[in-house]
Amino acid sequence: MAVSPPAADSALPAECADLLRRARELLRSPPAPRLSALAIELSRAAWKLAPGHPKVAACLARSLYVHGLGDEATAVCDSCLAEHPEALEMRVQQLFASIPALYTGAEQPADARRAYEHRLTELERHVHSASNEELIRFARQEGQIFPSWLPYQAEDDAPLQRRLGVLLRRAVATAYRDRALEGGAPAESRLRIGFVSGHFWGHTVWHVVIKGWLAGLRARGFECYGYAVDGPEDGETETARALCRRFVSGERPLEQWADEIAADRPHVIIYPALSYSGVCDRLALLRLAPVQCTTFGECETSGSPVMDWYLGSDLMEPADGEGHYTERLARLPDLALSYPGRQGTPSGRGREHQGLRPDAVLFVSPHLLVKYLPRYDDLYARVAAEMPDAQLVFFKDWRVERASRVVSRRLEEAFAKRGLDPGGRLVFLDRLSRPDYLSLLQVSDVYLDVPGWNGGTTTAEALAWHLPVVTLEGRLARSRMGAAMLRHVGITDGLAHSEDEYVQLAVGLGRDASRRADLRRRLGVSSPRISDDAARLDGLASFLRAAVEESC
Repeated sequence: MAVSPPAADSALPAECADLLRRARELLRSPPAPRLSALAIELSRAAWKLAPGHPKVAACLARSLYVHGLGDEATAVCDSCLAEHPEALEMRVQQLFASIPALYTGAEQPADARRAYEHRLTELERHVHSASNEELIRFARQEGQIFPSWLPYQAEDDAPLQRRLGVLLRRAVATAYRDRALEGGAPAESRLRIGFVSGHFWGHTVWHVVIKGWLAGLRARGFECYGYAVDGPEDGETETARALCRRFVSGERPLEQWADEIAADRPHVIIYPALSYSGVCDRLALLRLAPVQCTTFGECETSGSPVMDWYLGSDLMEPADGEGHYTERLARLPDLALSYPGRQGTPSGRGREHQGLRPDAVLFVSPHLLVKYLPRYDDLYARVAAEMPDAQLVFFKDWRVERASRVVSRRLEEAFAKRGLDPGGRLVFLDRLSRPDYLSLLQVSDVYLDVPGWNGGTTTAEALAWHLPVVTLEGRLARSRMGAAMLRHVGITDGLAHSEDEYVQLAVGLGRDASRRADLRRRLGVSSPRISDDAARLDGLASFLRAAVEESC
């Protein structure tokens, strides 16, 4: 695929470029939560060396809004745009800054969504009048171009994602000329399936999507190709390499990635997760295969006009699920995911090791804090109000210290509104080692799934270790994962359809030790079904063959 050379930006001083590199690394994987905030200071130091430079401004804006400082992030974008009105990447950063990672109050999500829609309209107006040079410059930048936090609002994002996808597609297609697709190999030949991702390592997306699908498709006669466009490498990367006929990794410009992929002439490309990698996101806006799919990694429609299918779960999708995607929805059999089953060995440490009361009824909710919306805070306070002897356990954010303070303060306020003292009853644990986490699942009494965006691996793991689960079924697939798993194992005792029922089921299980013991016994018999994915992989293989036949 022929592409023109990248447009030249004003060079950054070497010291400035190094500061930005260190800031981005801290945002990606800080050694400790409190250290991630150093990304702000590093970005500000770079700003002093190259004030107003779009690359510096983008890094500073991202550092600020990741830490919940959306107004400051917007001010940085405004300042940069006053000097560089052609910097489309800053307008996109400004758009994303509308949606905070965490909310401090119940009205904030709706207000943020309105601000996002307003800025999206402004972005549309600007892109429609932008020159090709502006579009090319934007498309060749390194930053994120899909919103990270929008899906966590628990709303149908398809209308907004479609509008953004059209704008992004125009810019990327202008900068990187699409390859002219020639007819693929005959459908009866071995089909070539490419996976483009930054998660060919020990990440959740690898364990529950890519790894099982790669192995299953290879066993069913497909040729698999892996393109590790970003992310670290570990032992799982070597497993991926062994499962692929060809595996490509290492840093390279986007046009080289596009050439690598196009040279293999895949019949199908699967993008397991978008919004994690700027390179992956941009590739998803090019037509590099006759059939292009995205799936569970982000539980969100891509909005890309050249993404053909969303690979979803028949058990998770509601009756009107097709309307939640800009892609066509493929309802793969049952859970569709490839959960690997029990992984690891518990440490055997009891509650006292984590400072938890041995006599408490222990409710554990071990999810990412970005999933907790203010409108659900009162659910936990209501459970505590009915269970004076309970402890509710959450986990601190492993990357951003401020996130833990925001959510813990909100929950404390919810407790206080009901006249409850959160001291000793509301617990936030630091990140645990894998063996200690598994031991916590063993010594807990009830698992509280998070409404709005259920746990995926987290909920499957709770069931695998026979912990009774309470989940609230919502209207979007990502808020129906827990319900799908309970239906799959045939034990729906903890499946709620309303907030009142969620509280009632949690309290009922908390008060009845014999019922919990019976649930654990039944889960011991049924939970292995979660990792039984032969039918799912057969369904995936059948779908891919049919999709390629249709495209031909």
